[in-house]
Amino acid sequence: MERKNKIILAGCLVFVLSIAAVLMIGNVFRGKDESKKRFSGAESNQYKPFGTFEATDLEGGKADESIFEEADVTMVNVWATFCNPCLEEMPYLAELNQEYEDKNVQMIGLCFDLLQPDGTVNEENLALAKEEVAVTGADYLHLIPSIELYARLFDQVPGVPTTFFVDAKGNLLGDAVVGARSKEDWAKLLDEKLEMAREEK
Repeated sequence: MERKNKIILAGCLVFVLSIAAVLMIGNVFRGKDESKKRFSGAESNQYKPFGTFEATDLEGGKADESIFEEADVTMVNVWATFCNPCLEEMPYLAELNQEYEDKNVQMIGLCFDLLQPDGTVNEENLALAKEEVAVTGADYLHLIPSIELYARLFDQVPGVPTTFFVDAKGNLLGDAVVGARSKEDWAKLLDEKLEMAREEK
């Protein structure tokens, strides 16, 4: 019985230390000024939520902030493999990605539960993410955040899904959206963000 209690205690300790490690990483990499900035308000059109970053896609390809230059508006949908609302809206996002391609809009998924506290990728979750992308037809680009990008976004993503809209320079367009939406609601928001991007040019 004593041995069993020690094993349970050790497991709890590992869990607590893992959470603490993630929180510490967030505090180390997140600048004090950045942590004070919010989604909306006058500053938001000059705020780069992703900053300078490096990431990999689900197949191991490299990406950085220059990817935003490929479109007037980029919709970055932060999701997780365990999130049913995320998975339910991904087919809509795939359709919108195709329908808005001619309007110079691109869709990017950012899978938030693939990174482990030590910065390595959870291979089991990665396999699941690939399967979910295939099943939902969400054939747009999906990224795995680096540990620095994860830390930068840590206090900006209160839950999944959270969706950001940025212009070609990576500047935030209006507010981030927390929660899933219908295809019609996303289309309306995309039209609004396109107008905002045009006004800023």
